[in-house]
Amino acid sequence: MKNMLIVCAICFLSISSWAVDEQACAKGQGVIVKGVNGHTYCRSKIAMNWWSAHAWCHSAQGVSKLINPNEDCDCDGFEGCDTTLSCPNFATADGTVVWTDAVADENYVYCLYPNKGILNRCHKRGVNSGGLLMALCK
Repeated sequence: MKNMLIVCAICFLSISSWAVDEQACAKGQGVIVKGVNGHTYCRSKIAMNWWSAHAWCHSAQGVSKLINPNEDCDCDGFEGCDTTLSCPNFATADGTVVWTDAVADENYVYCLYPNKGILNRCHKRGVNSGGLLMALCK
């Protein structure tokens, strides 16, 4: 009976850890974000400036670069895609503001307010843009 309980406990822990891994990415350093178009992306768990976000995406396992609005915002043809938004693919995600790789000028890049589907200009250092932001990688 004791052996049976131990085996059951091991099975439960294995299944539980597998379920947690389904929600994590980058070896647990990130959180999976699913776009309306069905693609999955990896968002960092820590806030950083724009240059650090690039480095994080490059070094994180399973992803390689920040999202690009021209490539990743479109979800046309998918159920729930609100094409009136500037970035509808992420409109179902939470409100965590994230960096993109789209440069506006020398000091500013475009950041994404996912739950609103809006792109906005944010300072690369995170100043005057609500602070440091999360990386969203593909």
